[in-house]
Amino acid sequence: MNPSEKRTAAPALRSDAETIVGDSGCAAYETMSPEVMWHTLHELRAHQIELEMQNEELRQAQVEMEASKERYFDLYHLAPVGYLTMSKVGVVLDANLTAGTLLGLARGGLVKQSIYRFIVKDDHVVYHLHRKRLVETGDPLACELRMVRQGGTTFWARMEASTVRDESGDSAFRVVISDITERKHAGARLQLAACVFSHAREGIMVTAADGTIVEVNRAFTRITGYSRDEALGRNSRFLASDRQNQAFYAAAWRALIKDGYWSGEVWNRRKDGEVYAEMQTVSAVPDVQGTIQQLVTLFSDITAIKRAEEALAASEELRRLFIEYAPAGLAMFDCNMRYLYTSNHWFADHGLDKCDLYGLSHYDVFPEIPEQWKEFHRRGLAGEVLRSEGDHFERLDGSVKWVRWEIRPWYNGQQSIGGIIIFTEDITANKKAEGALRESEERLSLLLRGTQDGFWDWNLLRNEVYYSPRWWNMIGYADGELDADPDLWRSLMHPDDLDRVNSVFTTELAGARDSFEVEFRLLHKDGHYLNIISCGNILRDEEGKAKRVSGSNRIALHAGVLETPCESDKKSNAGNDSQCSGASGGESELDHAG
Repeated sequence: MNPSEKRTAAPALRSDAETIVGDSGCAAYETMSPEVMWHTLHELRAHQIELEMQNEELRQAQVEMEASKERYFDLYHLAPVGYLTMSKVGVVLDANLTAGTLLGLARGGLVKQSIYRFIVKDDHVVYHLHRKRLVETGDPLACELRMVRQGGTTFWARMEASTVRDESGDSAFRVVISDITERKHAGARLQLAACVFSHAREGIMVTAADGTIVEVNRAFTRITGYSRDEALGRNSRFLASDRQNQAFYAAAWRALIKDGYWSGEVWNRRKDGEVYAEMQTVSAVPDVQGTIQQLVTLFSDITAIKRAEEALAASEELRRLFIEYAPAGLAMFDCNMRYLYTSNHWFADHGLDKCDLYGLSHYDVFPEIPEQWKEFHRRGLAGEVLRSEGDHFERLDGSVKWVRWEIRPWYNGQQSIGGIIIFTEDITANKKAEGALRESEERLSLLLRGTQDGFWDWNLLRNEVYYSPRWWNMIGYADGELDADPDLWRSLMHPDDLDRVNSVFTTELAGARDSFEVEFRLLHKDGHYLNIISCGNILRDEEGKAKRVSGSNRIALHAGVLETPCESDKKSNAGNDSQCSGASGGESELDHAG
């Protein structure tokens, strides 16, 4: 008899037992035959065993029910997602423990709460539209929205819902809630990474471990000239130029294996054939076993930078050559007065042996520099331009040098002062020459003051003339009373002598002799003529052409005061009769030596 049949027979057995016991009572046992009594005991025993078996089945069913409840608890309440049963207006009818944890309330606290309470206000419309479509279609639907916990913190949730009937037959919703905050953040990070990948100014190339290109960004196309379709599936070696050899790439691969990345400069070739410079960073992407699966190459075009570096290097070299071979003492210093560049003249002018001064302090090279000059340096470093036409500088050995100098600040690329440049010229020899010249001029001045001759000097190249004080005094004028004009002596000369003296002067200048002497008459300030002997010396250039004439005038000893201009005119116009008065004196002939 199976359990189902036993459960069916159980009421009949009970009825039979009550009939036997109830109708006959205890007396019935007395009238029972042994066979009947034996049969009755047998039935009672069988019924007892059947009851025991049913009890065992019930106990086993209870155990299975408890196990089922535990499994249900695990599956429902401890599920990694939240389960809700809601009415069609959004009131929570039931919830699992995970739903309570997600929303920050005990499971029982969720019951009879409106789901809108747990949805961020700005996303109410999302849920409303979701519920409306669910009611209209009856099909399972899902949406993503932001929910808020009891404590006020928000999280992203995925809500999946389907329609069911509750115990009363009314429509209800079975809802599954999943926390997708981390997925959303990961998606945002992926979206950001994709945006960076696509819009980065640097070129990005992703290759397999064997170099096959699997992805490139827009900057890759802009830099190399190859479109994405042209690059995908090709080995990255097609971009290489012949600037790097195999040893270069082998070293880069060893660095990738050892460090996981490599960075350096590479010369590659564009689609149009131009070779250009890249700054590359290659990163290895390994699997869990550490085997390289992919390579990510980030690169930028540094061709312009390389050209600028080459131009800068050329400029630096030109600057070095310009300063080194400048025809003057020149030194360039930084803000700490350390040498950057020096000219050859700097060494010569300052008595230094030729050596590398770069980085040395100016004050260590010249410890005897006076504080006044250090102050000039500080003022130059503050932006001031200073100069001097001559300063003396006493060296440690006691020698004195005279220096003409200028200090100027120089500016760096940020337009701030980078240091100073000092120009110097050793004018010690000039100063000594000036002293000697000054002494010579003093001697000449004393000499001229002590002589009765009038000195004159005519610079033919500049057509400038100098007349000494005695020259002026001889003809009655104060020094500078008349303009020192080269033609002054002609305007004061006796008319009868002018042509002859001009002829002598022209002949001597055009000739080869270096000296001459000529006699003529000059008009004195008071109106009479003086008989003058002029001795001249001619200075010639390398070609023998006269460029300067210097000489002296003296009054002829054989003659005194000569005729006045009136007397001279009278002789020219009316013979020897004099009709002028107020002047006297005799005649003298003019002699001249060529």
